Parts: sequence; structure tokens; C-alpha cells
Amino acid sequence: MDEQITIGIVKEGRFVTLPARQKLRLTRIAMQAAMSPTAGEVDLKPFEGSLLAVEGRGGDEWIYSANVVERAGKTIAAAVAEIVERAREAEGDDAHVTSANGKKRVEDNDAADGTPGVVIEEGLPTEGRPAAE
Repeated sequence: MDEQITIGIVKEGRFVTLPARQKLRLTRIAMQAAMSPTAGEVDLKPFEGSLLAVEGRGGDEWIYSANVVERAGKTIAAAVAEIVERAREAEGDDAHVTSANGKKRVEDNDAADGTPGVVIEEGLPTEGRPAAE
């Protein structure tokens, strides 16, 4: 599995992915290393409440070879969490995060016509659907 970027917020010392809400731990240890992941666990206390973009390889409860590539403060984290939550409520919990060419995108596009509901790209929310009549 190739390294990927995962977006999440640090809550109570755990990295909580968006929009999936999976609680993960981060380690600098490689997935195939003959060491316990706890040996290289990243201390997330300094990141509490922050939105992070983490590059690494996902596992069941760990992100291996983890590298924090971007950090946004509590205000941005709260805004993104709110937008993702609204997308969940509006569209049945089907929002997802993608990353391509260094641009992060959160979207919810489970509408029958395939149009996006809420889209956030590089932190700027836009409405993707026409106004309701």
C-alpha cells in the first residue's frame, strides 16, 4: 500500500480521521519493521484540537511511517469539523476526503444526480447544488 494523506483532528490524544471518525495512533515506525509501533509513537499532545494532514501508511489502529505534513489551528479544525458534520446530516453520512496534486478536498456527492453537496477545497467552502425551490 502506498503512502497516503489522511486528514483528521486530534482529540484526547488520538488522531480522529475526517469524515470517518476512526481513532488512530501515529508512529514513525515502518509497517514492515520488526518493532512495536509504540516504539516510534508520535506524541499528539502538542497538536490537541488541531486539524492535521498526515502522510503515511494506514493500518488497523495505526498510521505507520507517519509524517505530519500540514497543521491548521483550532479555529480551522472546528470549522472543517462543522462542515463535515453538516454534510453527514444532509447526505446520510457519506462525505469523504480526497487529496490530489497537493490539494485537499472534502466532499459529499451521494445525490442521485451525482452533484456534490458540500465541497471544501483548500479551506474554502462552496455550495455545489442549486438552491432548493
